[in-house]
Amino acid sequence: MDLDSTQLRLNQVLIALNNSKETHKQLKSKRRIYPYKAKDNFEMEIIFGEKEQDEAVYHLYSIIQCLGNVKDIIKVSLVRKGLNSRIIEDRIDESKYLKILMDLNNEHKHGFPLKNGYRSSGKPIIVEIQQGLSIPPGKTVEIIAHYDTGQVELDKACTISITAKVVDRNGDYYFTLDELIENSISE
Repeated sequence: MDLDSTQLRLNQVLIALNNSKETHKQLKSKRRIYPYKAKDNFEMEIIFGEKEQDEAVYHLYSIIQCLGNVKDIIKVSLVRKGLNSRIIEDRIDESKYLKILMDLNNEHKHGFPLKNGYRSSGKPIIVEIQQGLSIPPGKTVEIIAHYDTGQVELDKACTISITAKVVDRNGDYYFTLDELIENSISE
């Protein structure tokens, strides 16, 4: 395995992204049947696992870490070709998305506060992390709930999405986590 491969690192980013939108995850359900409704109708609360918040944070930081690691592998690649790797740092400093991504990655690696300072001015954090069941628009899907076991089977078209907001330490909004990831990849 060539750990210096930029393609390998980019593939790891894609794997981390795909893992965060995992399909066919076994879910537990709680059901409440309302006596005034027909016997087939029920309301279901979907729980994404006993440690759903921890799992969501793990998935998010896996993506952030993979994206942050791409910087280092590109810098090494440039140096090996006799080029100046400073252009990567300059590009990061020009982008609000990349600065915040690197701050989040470095804080995750080294802890808060960063002793070497922040690239962005607001010391970013991720808040309001939520998981939800996503069904493609206009698609009919099948969701099977087993009353006896509490297990839920999802149609292949269903995914579990993780959403969050990126804010500064004062709570001032930057953007959604999706915007951070999409713009970091495109830049």
